Amino acid sequence: MKTTSDDLFRLIKSLNKSEKGYFKKFAAKNASGSRQNYLVLFDAVDSMEVYDEEKLKKKLKNESFTKQLPVYKVYLFNHILKALHLYGAQDKAEEKLTELIINIKILSDRALYKEAWKLIRKTKEMAYKYDKLKYILEVLSLERGLLFANPDKNIFPKRKEIFREQSEFILKLNEFYEYSWLVDWMTILVDHQADFKHSQKNAEMEKILSHPLLTNEKSPTFYTARLYFYHTYSLYHAAKRNTDKIYEYLKKEINLAEKFPHFIDEKPQNYAFGLINFLLCSSHAKKRNDVRETIVKLGNLRRRLKTKISQQEEINIFFYADNIEMLIYEQNCDLKRGRIKARAIEKSLKKYYDKVPLQRRIILHTDLAYFYLLDENLEQALHYINIVLDEANPSFRSDIYEFARVFQLIVHFELGNYDLLEYLIAGTYKFFKEKKKLLKPESIVLDFFKGAVKAADDELPELYEELKYKLKKEEKNFHEQSFLVYFDFISWAESKTKKVSFIDILKNKKS
Repeated sequence: MKTTSDDLFRLIKSLNKSEKGYFKKFAAKNASGSRQNYLVLFDAVDSMEVYDEEKLKKKLKNESFTKQLPVYKVYLFNHILKALHLYGAQDKAEEKLTELIINIKILSDRALYKEAWKLIRKTKEMAYKYDKLKYILEVLSLERGLLFANPDKNIFPKRKEIFREQSEFILKLNEFYEYSWLVDWMTILVDHQADFKHSQKNAEMEKILSHPLLTNEKSPTFYTARLYFYHTYSLYHAAKRNTDKIYEYLKKEINLAEKFPHFIDEKPQNYAFGLINFLLCSSHAKKRNDVRETIVKLGNLRRRLKTKISQQEEINIFFYADNIEMLIYEQNCDLKRGRIKARAIEKSLKKYYDKVPLQRRIILHTDLAYFYLLDENLEQALHYINIVLDEANPSFRSDIYEFARVFQLIVHFELGNYDLLEYLIAGTYKFFKEKKKLLKPESIVLDFFKGAVKAADDELPELYEELKYKLKKEEKNFHEQSFLVYFDFISWAESKTKKVSFIDILKNKKS
């Protein structure tokens, strides 16, 4: 059975307010016929919350083009893309460079060589300024062609100079792609493949840092390569949980971006993510001035980006920013501000759920679950951790999935769901054993739950003390991918023995 496509709906819903306004002006200017059918179709689709072709046909039942709806949908889809191309051309360097290169070809074809040479110089300068590598190669090729189309007495030294520039650029290009590979390799190790054995992962990370290109931060030729250099190191130190070093390299990323503000205008999302990561790191490092300054910078950037990036980019950036802000309130044990931010995230999630990337969604739900446990809202904590277990899987951010399985035990234990817990504990124990991740510290936690669900109330204090004692003894053996680094079981056990809230123990630790 053939299903209807929602491509047009998804494209329209990805547009921000400014883009929609631009498209309508563009469409009105280029519309033929008094009905401007595709504008009618655009508004009808845009008004829908969920795409339903039958409902769309009913909305358009009085329109003559409804019988040709598939044709009009394709036409409108392509028309929007054309408008977005022109919209982007107002600001983006790549669009301007494309236009310049087309103009160079037009001028050359018409033997307007003097004018073409002017554009060659302008295009080359802009391509180098914005690290647009493919355009540098193309403009050098056009320069060669123009030289032979309009030769002069200096043709040999000029051609030799073009060859020298091409040769040097190829070497720099190869270096650039090596940097891009190194940062991607480190990203995959740290963020996407937590199933590596601990020793294997460490060996791979050390191998990356031993690469000759990563021994000197002055080595990268291009701006973007320098960013890759810093980001590789910040990822490495993030995996090692070395806060001072993460701070150092993120600070270098931010300083580099602010030194070359035209790159911020070209790709503001890179700067935004750098600020967000730096905000979290500054909070961990207890650098309050940096936290305040970065929050101001993010606020200013948010206002600047409101009409300059797509709705999807806004979602990607500012869900992340809001999540980090909530984490900072967690770290500071500021439940009042945390509740406000958690509700704001929930409201936005409800509105944009399908547009939030899966990985970001899983992280948001995990952090909401943890916040609500701190806030003693156990039903909400269980709700969100169940979503994580439904949407995540062991091969996708396995560290989060493993944490979620154990966090589920904590919440059910707090709720007193002991009958269900016996079944869940057995399944979790089997899962970690099959994954060969049941090391001694992990076994201590799971053994605690095994005993606690069967213990009488007067036996629990002794079990909490035993859990606390055993974990403190094994603390040096906690590895960075273990669920033990995501949840402070020692403080949790202490809250039980002292009969105070978990958040109070965490507050005392900070004071």
